[in-house]
Amino acid sequence: LVGFPLANTDEVRRVAEAEGVDYVLVMNDEERWRFVRDRNGLEVFNDVMQIIYRLQEFDTVIFLGSDFRLDLAYRILGSQHVVGIELGESPIKGDRTVDLAELRRLIRTLKGRKGSESEGEGSGIE
Repeated sequence: LVGFPLANTDEVRRVAEAEGVDYVLVMNDEERWRFVRDRNGLEVFNDVMQIIYRLQEFDTVIFLGSDFRLDLAYRILGSQHVVGIELGESPIKGDRTVDLAELRRLIRTLKGRKGSESEGEGSGIE
């Protein structure tokens, strides 16, 4: 699960953890700008390439972001591997709140649990 800029990053992390999501990278607006501001260009490039490489290990990637960023995720990772929740039109200024119930339903649906409370392993969801 990758998403930015989110107002409720802690809550999104808790839902993802509770639902057994394998990888979570969420940032609020300040964190995403710090990610690029506090590194040189080569470091940013290398970090982004490592993230993309890691994401390709998963069967499904849930992406929360702007229309532009979501389109990039589809093109880079393949539309059959990305499930997106659009947070608005690019450029997004400021944080957006993710509906936690919607996120939980999406994760459960992707894992084939459809509301079940049982935990599964090896979901391949991130």
